[in-house]
Amino acid sequence: MAKLHLLSARFCATVAEPGRHADGGNLYLRVDASGAARWTFMWMRNGRQREAGLGSRDLVSLAQARELAGHMRESLSKGIDPLDARAAERRANAARVTFGESADALLASKESGWRNEKAQGAMAHDA
Repeated sequence: MAKLHLLSARFCATVAEPGRHADGGNLYLRVDASGAARWTFMWMRNGRQREAGLGSRDLVSLAQARELAGHMRESLSKGIDPLDARAAERRANAARVTFGESADALLASKESGWRNEKAQGAMAHDA
């Protein structure tokens, strides 16, 4: 089995050399020519390389990136593609109706029964 945790927190915070720096367990720190760095998790599925971004080096620590990579490895061991799962979660969140949207719909449905404009302004949440 490949060794995990090859990178140190100090190295990750200071590395400026462009390239892909492996931490093990399919976790990489990608540094581009400008010095910007981001965490990625890479794996193969159906003969195709897949890559999921885990966040910027400035926002996600080495420990957090390792934890996220661990969750992704766990998903893969269950036969779940992490990118497909993330896309499904985003679609589910987009389909949810927010409280504000519900309130706007209720006010719009009641608006025809109001007698004057003053009542409309009093009932509107953004008036």
